[in-house]
Amino acid sequence: MYSVNPRSLNERSLPSAEPCAAENSSGRSRCLLPAEPATQAARPPSAVSELEVVRLLRARFLLSMPNWTIPDNLQELVDADEGGIWEDTRWEPVLLAVMSGTSYCGRDIPLAWQIEFEPEGDLFAAPNAKITALGLEPDGYGWATLIRSVFTKYHPEVADELQFGDTESATCVVWVESESSCKLLMQVAWSLIHAS
Repeated sequence: MYSVNPRSLNERSLPSAEPCAAENSSGRSRCLLPAEPATQAARPPSAVSELEVVRLLRARFLLSMPNWTIPDNLQELVDADEGGIWEDTRWEPVLLAVMSGTSYCGRDIPLAWQIEFEPEGDLFAAPNAKITALGLEPDGYGWATLIRSVFTKYHPEVADELQFGDTESATCVVWVESESSCKLLMQVAWSLIHAS
């Protein structure tokens, strides 16, 4: 699982709305856990090594994570939908949506790639307890702060692409402008939700 220093999390660092809010007219994926350690310190034989834990978590995610499968005719499907949206519910509790008709800071976005989820219920009991232990509220804003922090630490090349302007207390909503960034975003969110 990703490790995050609670002191590096600052819920206030996540604005409740982006300066330029977005407007909308309407085989298995690899796990992105941190790389296995190159060397292991000597440990007692009875102790479970960090390497073993990482391997077990990777195996668990690979078995449970749906394939990243986007239709070849995605643009056609988006265009055919009255609201300009294609949705994939296979990632439940996370909804993947691809939308047209989005503009951001006066710039048209051909396709916006979005994930959203409501962090409540039995599935979120353990992850929300961990978020609370980090000093965050286990709501949409707390999850958005955690996701931003993980990207800043582990995927800084993509961190600036994340848009959180539609997040609210009940729902974490994050969108990006490319399929590759969204695939990474989904894998990180899936790992954070299911790593308990």
